[in-house]
Formats: sequence, C-alpha cells, structure tokens
Amino acid sequence: MTYKKQPFKRKSNCLQRLAWKLLSPKTLTIAFHRKTALIEAEQYREGLEDGIDENGPYLNTLEGKMYIPENGWIATGHLGERWAIQDDIFRATYEPAIEAV
Repeated sequence: MTYKKQPFKRKSNCLQRLAWKLLSPKTLTIAFHRKTALIEAEQYREGLEDGIDENGPYLNTLEGKMYIPENGWIATGHLGERWAIQDDIFRATYEPAIEAV
C-alpha cells in the first residue's frame, strides 16, 4: 500500500520566502519543512528481510544492517531504498495515500 507523511503544520510559506530573499541566512533562522514523498510500506512478515542472524531479521541499507523491530514496517522509497520503521512511529508519521487510477 502507498503511504504519505502527514502534513507538517507551518506558518505562511509566503512569509518564509520573503524573509529568505530579504535577510541574510547568517542573521536569521528560518524554519523549513521536509518535502513529502510517497513510499510503499508493509508490515514485516517472514520473507521480507534480507537476512536473519542472532539479533533477528535485518535489512541491508546504505548505512549497513538495520534490524527490523517487532511489529515493524518496511518502507521502500522511490529510488528502491528500504528501511525499517517501528510500528508506533510509522502510525504517528504516515497516513495512507489515495492512489490515482
């Protein structure tokens, strides 16, 4: 299923753009929001891992082995990268996306 990050509540984007153009970044701290991207995700089940060792199932990521937590989710980004997310963090951060037909 496809999921998207929940929207980040922020102040007026127009005001931020104006501040960015008028003031030097050295004298002003500006809040940025993360661009959202759609991901594919599914709750972990046997067979989705890249391997299992004495510490449990894991995925091979760009940063090395990432162990999959109990009831965790496996997310796949638009470039095919995969990572594990704890269930409570996943549910608080992502929401189902409506897929275009």
